[in-house]
Amino acid sequence: MALRDKLNSLAAEAASKANTAIENGKLSLKINNEEKKIDEFTLNIGELVLDKLDGGETFDDEIMALYSSIQAAREVIARARADIEASRQGEEAEEDALSPTCSSCGAALSQDDNFCAHCGVKVEKTPAAVCPACGAVLSAEAVFCSQCGSKLASSPSSEADGAE
Repeated sequence: MALRDKLNSLAAEAASKANTAIENGKLSLKINNEEKKIDEFTLNIGELVLDKLDGGETFDDEIMALYSSIQAAREVIARARADIEASRQGEEAEEDALSPTCSSCGAALSQDDNFCAHCGVKVEKTPAAVCPACGAVLSAEAVFCSQCGSKLASSPSSEADGAE
């Protein structure tokens, strides 16, 4: 009988500890939820104050110093976005300059096209130049090698300019 009583006592103690752990878990979850609410309310307060600052209101020096830091960060972001946009536009312009177009209708062509898919005109291929110093393939209009910087053989237009 003593063993049975001891086992019952241990079981009751284990159940009590399990209930306590469950209750503590519930309380911890409640605390976490309330902390999340506080974080959200704090964020909302910050957004309201920022809206007022953006609207021209002033606050104490500590808030105004933080607002100056926000304005400086906004300027950095604006400049970085402008740099990204300029880079993107530069890449597009470079791609456009390198992409062949139909001399008849202006449609974009691939390097392998022999005829324009839009108007059917035969694509005139401009022979590429090869740098005698490094062997790089260059456009026929190139005067200097874009890879090694060597001056290429003079074109007829540059010879005519030198003859004047």
